[in-house]
Amino acid sequence: MEFGFAGPALLLLVLGVIEVGRLAYTQAALSYAAQEATRFAVVREGVVTPSDIETFAAGQLLGLNTNLAVFTASAPVSAATNTSLVTVQVTYPFTFLMPLPSLSTITLAAESRGFYAFPGATTVPVSP
Repeated sequence: MEFGFAGPALLLLVLGVIEVGRLAYTQAALSYAAQEATRFAVVREGVVTPSDIETFAAGQLLGLNTNLAVFTASAPVSAATNTSLVTVQVTYPFTFLMPLPSLSTITLAAESRGFYAFPGATTVPVSP
């Protein structure tokens, strides 16, 4: 009799913990992919294109459907200072296993930035 009252609440609690774990893993995987893609671009100092960076980021998105992820990379080179600020952004639609009317899908995002200076650079940016 008591399990009839406690069972649904316990099941809901367990499923909630699983959902929060999936959400945390997905966010961590997005952050990892963005950070590694930024590192990939910075180490290669202007040799790679934004398309190369996005392809690399997709390969770092472990355990998630890369077809759903949107990757955006930019690495503009400043001619005045001979430097570049690499920015990699990843967004991903996270779908809950237990669909709730108000929360069936949310969009998670991660961003990473890296800076490099080519030989002869004149300035180094200061973080805000």
